[in-house]
Amino acid sequence: MSLQPVCDTPGEHLLWYTAPAGEWKEGLPIGNGVVAGWVLGAQPRERIALNHEWLWRANGRERDIEPCHQHLPEIRRLFFEGKVLEAGELANEKLGGHGGVLSREGKPGRVDAYQPAGDLMIDTGCAEPGNYVRSLDLTTGVARTGYRAGDGAFARESFAHATRPLIATRLTADGGTLDCEIELSRIADPDATIDLQTFDDTVQLVGAFPEGVRWCVRAKVLLPAGGELETRGDAKLRIHGAAEAVVLLTIAVALDDQDPVQLAEHQLAGLNTDWPALLDEHVAAHRRLYGRVTLDLATPRSTKTTSDRLKAMRDGGDDPGLMVLYFNFGRYLLIASSRTGGLPANLQGKWNEELAPPWDCDLHQDVNIQMNYWPAEPCDLGECIEPLFAHMERFVPHAREAARRNGCLSNTRQLALASFNHESATKRFPLGTDAIGPYVGDGAALPGSAEGDLAAGFSWQVKLLPFMEESILYDEIQASSDRFAVSAFDESITAAGLHPSQVQIASLRCPSYTGDIYATAPEYETNLGSVAVGN
Repeated sequence: MSLQPVCDTPGEHLLWYTAPAGEWKEGLPIGNGVVAGWVLGAQPRERIALNHEWLWRANGRERDIEPCHQHLPEIRRLFFEGKVLEAGELANEKLGGHGGVLSREGKPGRVDAYQPAGDLMIDTGCAEPGNYVRSLDLTTGVARTGYRAGDGAFARESFAHATRPLIATRLTADGGTLDCEIELSRIADPDATIDLQTFDDTVQLVGAFPEGVRWCVRAKVLLPAGGELETRGDAKLRIHGAAEAVVLLTIAVALDDQDPVQLAEHQLAGLNTDWPALLDEHVAAHRRLYGRVTLDLATPRSTKTTSDRLKAMRDGGDDPGLMVLYFNFGRYLLIASSRTGGLPANLQGKWNEELAPPWDCDLHQDVNIQMNYWPAEPCDLGECIEPLFAHMERFVPHAREAARRNGCLSNTRQLALASFNHESATKRFPLGTDAIGPYVGDGAALPGSAEGDLAAGFSWQVKLLPFMEESILYDEIQASSDRFAVSAFDESITAAGLHPSQVQIASLRCPSYTGDIYATAPEYETNLGSVAVGN
């Protein structure tokens, strides 16, 4: 059994180290957008920190704001008089919505934090392993830890299945036997009720928050090559005398009146438990996304560990290949944290170990969520964008209401008005601050044509244009003189003039780019009548 990291191109697609993670942030991430694991590679007690994208406290606070547009003239007056701090204070107080600076009035200052689901602990009893190596192969999404103890070589491999709500881990021994303990646990949390259970070959953690959210972590232990399992109680199983063990773990979060235990049982039921088949199925699905792009800087392959390469660069060394690895790691993180049918990647992707993480590990609309998706289109990962658009579409009813309350046209462009720390209609996830930016009606960020400029597999005509047709109504185009440039998507775009210093695009009917269209300010009225934009 080889203890060296295995990868066709280790310098470009492999993170590897010769010591366990010293702290959580040094671990190795695995995920499929729904369930996620953070592999620390610790000895003698391995820890895989577990997450599920829907596990939030979900207080369901009402965050639709009251009318506040009447304060804008005074805020603008202060700003243009140079009283920037006073303008900012007034804006925070009057436009900030619930929370934020208004927390001093006893209102919640932040949204509910993204929560950890628990930890899979594997106690090997080997405190001083030899020839230790841990790695993450970006081409397969498999995290691996290998070491020697006595006359035996031991290894652990873990992956989050690309198409199933499953985290699979295999333990192997070559020249020795596995004598270790499998346990589920969770960080001490006075607000959560945790029930730990052990069955013949299964350990289970069932959690509940006082707001009503419940979840279940369920792990089944298999011994394909023989050995014994001993139940130890409190979600613990002891493995004796085995050459191989497979742990199949799933996480289920109950929405509404669902039973998380039944969901978890269903997710494991009927699963093909053959490790090679599971691994092959996962790797094939993962590579369909990861294998679409190659970045080649014609650099020699490095044989140094990732930590040594980082240190050498900090000391002034030159390693262009490390930039390729960084690029590939960014693609991998997006694939692992944003998949069709789920939530978009949050501030930490889908990985978090804390009850109160920095910035609540939430979904910040100002720039953070966009930064997560910068690699998507250049790297042909159109499927990974879909959770972002589903996320935006959940805003629409609240945005319409915010626009109505604040005297605007029926629009969704000013998402900051509607989404400021607002939870979704499902009451299951929180939002951050400000508008979505380039993904919502900002013409400069959109492709020049509908034929292939966005990634394959994502129909932007179907998903993006209907959203833009409503949202772009409130999009301001600043004037450089008395003429206004408008990126047009239809030869007969109409506009409703709301102010002589802006153009309002009121209709977006055809996904065909026709070039810049210009019109002069006097052609616009200050009512809702449609005025054709002409050359």
